[in-house]
Amino acid sequence: MSLFAHFRCFAFWWSCSVPNSHELYDYANTYDMYTNFVPYMGGRYLSSNVNITVFNSNGQVQSVPVGNRYAKFTTSKGRNVTSLGVLYNFYGNAVNTTVHTVATMVKEKWFTDAIAEEPDVFLLVG
Repeated sequence: MSLFAHFRCFAFWWSCSVPNSHELYDYANTYDMYTNFVPYMGGRYLSSNVNITVFNSNGQVQSVPVGNRYAKFTTSKGRNVTSLGVLYNFYGNAVNTTVHTVATMVKEKWFTDAIAEEPDVFLLVG
């Protein structure tokens, strides 16, 4: 089961979920999360450094994030938050799943884009 967290910060509640190693030992479990659970979370399943290999609509193999790389939102008090869901440097994952090291993740374009605009709070979940 994924780590499911609720955060109380700056007078707001926000829920999200992130992958942990249990979903990654078996590709079928990761795929189930990707196809059934992630869509249910409405953009709140954060997998900043975890990918899954799937077939795209053209039948080609591609590596895609299991969930959203990050989420940005504004609290009811007007605070801007950028949230990331990071799994530690895990090496026991199944074939066709990828866990990027944090050192690699912070060099990726999506990451530099995500932090380009400085929020009031960075929320790191993992």
